Amino acid sequence: MNHEHNKNRINRRKFLAASGLFGAVTVTGCSIFSEDNAAKKDKDSGKKPNLLFIFTDEHPAKAWSKGIPLLKTPNLDRLAREGITVTNCISNNPICVPYRATLFTGLYGHQTGFVNNHDAFPLDGKLPSWSKTLKKLGYKMGYVGKWHLYPGGERPVWQDDSSKSSQEDQTYTVLNRIDPSRSIWEEQVLPSPEFKKPANITPPHLRHGFDDLWIQSSNHNKPRNTYVWDKDGKYKKINDYAPTFLTDRFIEFLDENRKSDKPFCAVLSILPPHPSYPGAKEKWVDYYKSIETPFWENVPEEHRTPRNMRNLKNFYAQISSVDEEIGRILDKLDQWHLAENTIVIFTSDHGDLHYAHGVKWKRYPYEESIRVPFIARYPGKLPPGKTDDLLLGAIDIAPTLLGLTGNSEHIPNTMQGMDLSSRLCTGRGPEPDSQFILYNLPEETHYIIKKQPKLKDYRGVRTKRWTFTLQKDPQTGKISPWHLFDNHKDPLQLHNLCAEPEYAALRKQLTDKILKYLQLVGEPDWLNDTPKDRHKIPGKRLTV
Repeated sequence: MNHEHNKNRINRRKFLAASGLFGAVTVTGCSIFSEDNAAKKDKDSGKKPNLLFIFTDEHPAKAWSKGIPLLKTPNLDRLAREGITVTNCISNNPICVPYRATLFTGLYGHQTGFVNNHDAFPLDGKLPSWSKTLKKLGYKMGYVGKWHLYPGGERPVWQDDSSKSSQEDQTYTVLNRIDPSRSIWEEQVLPSPEFKKPANITPPHLRHGFDDLWIQSSNHNKPRNTYVWDKDGKYKKINDYAPTFLTDRFIEFLDENRKSDKPFCAVLSILPPHPSYPGAKEKWVDYYKSIETPFWENVPEEHRTPRNMRNLKNFYAQISSVDEEIGRILDKLDQWHLAENTIVIFTSDHGDLHYAHGVKWKRYPYEESIRVPFIARYPGKLPPGKTDDLLLGAIDIAPTLLGLTGNSEHIPNTMQGMDLSSRLCTGRGPEPDSQFILYNLPEETHYIIKKQPKLKDYRGVRTKRWTFTLQKDPQTGKISPWHLFDNHKDPLQLHNLCAEPEYAALRKQLTDKILKYLQLVGEPDWLNDTPKDRHKIPGKRLTV
């Protein structure tokens, strides 16, 4: 990394400390967790820990047994018993593509050019990322599932009446699961009138270090009609529950590398519980049909319809179905005696409102949208069974992963977040006092239902107690307060305090925090009273 990047990082760290957004910055990383435990263990083993990062799509923090007791998630429960649960994990930009860009680079989505799900360009292969860092440090790297950071990678191009396919487009390969007990899949070639050409596969130089296994899925909204670029580089249809196939490939990668003298890192990106519905495993669909599943308390009466209840039940069935796949991974780690030196993390890219506040899906700054699960297990280092209210943002995940693996000194200078690995392991050390939350226009109007509150370009902060946002009118450019919620006294966020005179000083204090974040992330002009061009992508791609 050049001198200018080092200078920028020093300046940024000074800015963070001076701004009061974070505590004093100290050295963090696995090497200081415990002299008689963590550091000695690394020295004795001579091998860095393995890392498994598992994340789902559109999964709010409360959507497991600890938040909704009727939900059946025995394997997430097991992971939580054996690891640490962070109750304030925040998706800074609650939508798929910006989150994923943040996850790998440690930059806010708009700093990589991504402000929405319109992927007109790929994630820049030159940007530093934690995954490329681990690859350079000798890790075997595998990626399985949804990527969503390459144009045209999300779905096939479908046939229309005017298209004429070539002969090679007339067949496709189907993967049929013939022996579930042994995870055996049989390939079948069939005539295919379904699509003109497959989804695009991300080329190797844009895979951010995942060079040893690359399995990229597409057509995600149909969990039983999912297409995948398989390990042989061929495009295939999964004729089964897609997370099962993806988990099988994930486990195969672990098996292939478990006896290597090199550590391995594998990411499993699963779409469910993201809609469309249905598609979950039948036993869970039947189970949730058979029990009473109340609407969430902050869903308005007008949205408590039979259709929305069916979707909620299918949402729960997807969560329990994916939980089974996580259980298979944990069982294999035990069977192969890998658990002791393997970090396992489970989280999600953003939540799902399911009509809480009269809103469908994500994007909005409500808790069901911005707060996601985060469970981490690392035996001997992360305290088992602990619940921690640490304010951990998606922006912090990249440096924290490098810290947990004992590589704090290799954190790229461009990363905006904090390495919270020491804080997770010891309960001590600096931590953020707030997380910056944002959503950029252009608005995707086809996702917006008629009666829900208008979604506008917003910037805000989420502290442990407060959620506060400013919104920008796209026509006039006027900035105005939008939400102020006391999440301790009003966890359902039913009482907006923005207009209450007694909270004026607090609003000023939180506005000042937003101003500091805007300076930090290179958006001081957001406060200008100028309308946003809804047809242009406002993100600025960082060059390195």
